[in-house]
Amino acid sequence: MDSATFIIMDAAGGKFRAVNYNAKKVIAGNAKLIYFENFGALQHKEHVSKEEFEVYLQKYSSRNKHIKKPVFHGVCSAKGKNLSHEALKDIALKIMDHLGYSDNPMLIFAHSDTENNHVHVVTSRVGLNGKKIKDSYEKKRANHYLNTLLGRNTTEEFNLHLHTALAYKITTAAQFSLLMEREGYSVKKDGEFFVFYKYGKKQGSIQIRKLSDKILSDNNHAFHIRQLQALIYKYKRNCNSRLNSNQTVSYSTSPLKFHSELTDFLKENFGLEFCFFVGKDKENPYGYSLIDHQHKEVYKGSDVMKMDYLIKEEDLANKSSIKKTEGFESLIEIPSMEELHTVSVADLPINLNLFDLRPISEGTTHKNKHLDEEEEFYLKRRRKR
Repeated sequence: MDSATFIIMDAAGGKFRAVNYNAKKVIAGNAKLIYFENFGALQHKEHVSKEEFEVYLQKYSSRNKHIKKPVFHGVCSAKGKNLSHEALKDIALKIMDHLGYSDNPMLIFAHSDTENNHVHVVTSRVGLNGKKIKDSYEKKRANHYLNTLLGRNTTEEFNLHLHTALAYKITTAAQFSLLMEREGYSVKKDGEFFVFYKYGKKQGSIQIRKLSDKILSDNNHAFHIRQLQALIYKYKRNCNSRLNSNQTVSYSTSPLKFHSELTDFLKENFGLEFCFFVGKDKENPYGYSLIDHQHKEVYKGSDVMKMDYLIKEEDLANKSSIKKTEGFESLIEIPSMEELHTVSVADLPINLNLFDLRPISEGTTHKNKHLDEEEEFYLKRRRKR
């Protein structure tokens, strides 16, 4: 069954700024009003301005002076484009009916400014009878009903995600938590357990001590890290490494994420996912983890490459600085940009197997020395800055 989520934002004050937010998206060409009902005489007008919608909702909500935050704002989102805006609108209307909002004046806007199709729902929390619509456990009720609509078996889904995460090699228990968070779970530590929440309720848990067997103990771990470094150095010359955020506006329901042309390229071609960490109320990341999905391993970012250097844009005019990192690439055969555009990565004769962890033979031990010298050069260069 196609995947979808329904997120209800915290109730807001009575100015209905959510209408203005969506109207700006419409003007920018990133959204479209696809549904509006129960607006009285406005229903028959050929064109209704955002001010008229706001005034109508304000007057409608003012019938109950006790409700200080009458704005309902929700988002129904698909994974990618697997559900159309029309399908999402139908799902949203069924949920709103289930929650008791079907008779209210309601607006639904289709948004097309992200990789995921999604619709925004705006209405009042005041019912037709002037009373506040029941909102106890509203988020849980909405998600439970959504699961019913989609025929989603949350127990099976959780067990699948848990099994998949357990297949990865990790160096800390926190990295396992990260793998589950990627699947949309909120993870909380409760004593000796990690507890996982999704769709507004607890989905399961795992004893933290059981993860101790998953802690990576690999003699080739350091060598694999150097291979990762070689790959990053190679394509850092051709791809922009400046970070961009997926959130440039308010009312975004997606977790704050950062990416660059470089990280996108490495994920698409080599299955390397960079997960950047941001502090509360902070705009810029302070660190990252690297997930190798092909080989199911998770790395602490600073063990692979300092973040400052990872996101620093390369000075392509300075050829000498580029040559100083070429020693890393002698360890592995890395496809050129041209090869990647003409040949499937899986078919390239690079052992994608590229990260094959076979130890270096005795006949090539001089490469270890060469690598250490190059790495030392890089570290000295960083200290001088």
